[in-house]
Amino acid sequence: MTTRTPPTPAPSPTPPAPPPRRRVGEVAAWISAITGLLGLVLGFFGLPAVFGSPTARTATPTVTSTVTVTATPDGTQASPSESAPAVGASDVVKSLTVDIAADYGIRLADDPMRPVAQQETELYWDAGNLRVDQGAQLVLLDRKESGTYETCGTVTRFRETVFINDLSKGDRFCLLSPKGLVALAEYVEGEAVAEYVRLKFTVWNGSY
Repeated sequence: MTTRTPPTPAPSPTPPAPPPRRRVGEVAAWISAITGLLGLVLGFFGLPAVFGSPTARTATPTVTSTVTVTATPDGTQASPSESAPAVGASDVVKSLTVDIAADYGIRLADDPMRPVAQQETELYWDAGNLRVDQGAQLVLLDRKESGTYETCGTVTRFRETVFINDLSKGDRFCLLSPKGLVALAEYVEGEAVAEYVRLKFTVWNGSY
């Protein structure tokens, strides 16, 4: 009788060898290097500058000013020029005494204010009278009225002439020019026979 030998079982498969630990170490080293580099960049430039955030700091422009100094011929520096202050209403622009002779007159805006031939004048001598023309207005003041800018700008007893022989020393009248000037004229001396009159003027810049 023949004896059978049982079959020999197949050997079990050998499990794969684990990957070398050296590769894992290399990956970890790369990650550590990249992280360190990124931290260095962020620390130097700041987070907003790296990622282009709207809050990123921008350079502040430098503003400079230029001052021009003009040198005078003697080598000294000239001071900056200043414009003359504007003349306001009620400011005195001139004060003077004028003699008006027969057939002559004055205009308040003239500079200098000198008598000229009576054509186109605002106050002129006419046959022993002082007469206004060219749109000027005249108001003879009472003795009790103050000779001020405010008085001359508010009284409205307008008249065209003043007879010179009716005037006494210290009498005053207002003269309003269409050019915007207001004047107080004070009688000093003169008469119709002498054919001249002397008046002391105070002229203001007006707003009437």
